Amino acid sequence: MKLRFFSLVLICLMATITFGGTIAAWIQDPCECRLSGNWTEAWVWKSSSNGQPPVIGSGGTGDEIKLNGVTSGPMRPVRSTINTDLPNYNCKLTVAGGRSNGPLCSDVNARRVDILPNAVVDVGQFQVGHGNSSGTGWWGKVEQTDGIVSAEKLMISYYGTRGKAHGEYIISGGTLQDNAGITGNTGRLMVGTGVTTGSNTANNEGILTIVGNDATISMKELYVGGTPAAGTYLGTGTINYKVKSDGVSQITVSNSIILPAAGNAILNVTMCEAYVNQPIVLVENTGTSAVDGVFDTINGVSAAGGEGITINLGACPDSGLDYWLDYFYDAETGALEGGNDIALIPEPATIALLSLGLIAIRRKK
Repeated sequence: MKLRFFSLVLICLMATITFGGTIAAWIQDPCECRLSGNWTEAWVWKSSSNGQPPVIGSGGTGDEIKLNGVTSGPMRPVRSTINTDLPNYNCKLTVAGGRSNGPLCSDVNARRVDILPNAVVDVGQFQVGHGNSSGTGWWGKVEQTDGIVSAEKLMISYYGTRGKAHGEYIISGGTLQDNAGITGNTGRLMVGTGVTTGSNTANNEGILTIVGNDATISMKELYVGGTPAAGTYLGTGTINYKVKSDGVSQITVSNSIILPAAGNAILNVTMCEAYVNQPIVLVENTGTSAVDGVFDTINGVSAAGGEGITINLGACPDSGLDYWLDYFYDAETGALEGGNDIALIPEPATIALLSLGLIAIRRKK
């Protein structure tokens, strides 16, 4: 969308949500032969009402459902699937497994949740990869191939004051959106972001991977690598785009795009199939605020200089085209300046405009 105002908009810190007790937790018995199951199967749950699978929000506003790893003894991978309607709002859903000091510390599949067709998940705070204030951290992974996930906040790697939190969210289909059913919905998509004083880039590692062009991703705000909170709410955030022949799903936000200077924001774009001579829209902001900050690296190359970084998406053997990273793209009109969207532009188009003197290279201020 066109940029109507050129001043940066400062974003308030995350609104605090107080959550109640744990209403259910996934059973993690190291001696149990069955190490996977569906949300609707009663046997995989403990601490739930009447021995039945939990209904999100059924225990009262702000209660928590945990899909965690064991806290002692042998650790084994556990996989759960969601392919049904999970009604109600304002519950915290935590997906975390694999202790940072455990035998599977680097295996995000130690706690994995697959969101399948017919799944409808409506939650408040959705945490994938959760640290804590002691010496241990947690790893978690969610893969969405279909279904609808609505979250007031999606935190991919969250809260690591000492132990390392590592979260991964892979989406190749379905809908990921902000939860309009919650009063005060912030609609924040947070990748590699701690929310506690003292957290740092090494303690919070979040990865969002977008595969192909079959998903719809629509939130209010995007944070990659932290929030602008005096350098205390930081992490390492990575967004991976895997472009197919029909392009790749963009992230659409309505308020703001925040790439904090003190955090670590990483962008990777690979071309899985031929998709040439077309702009690749990565993030579209339908609001009016400018992009706040820049990515630190793109495909392993320093991008700290801001506008004008080029990369080669060499998976297309017949193209060999370089793409130019544009923070001022207008996805609505296709203009290369005057907007506030992030896109990759085929280099020949950029060179043509530069030769006409219609565009200037902008650098990080």
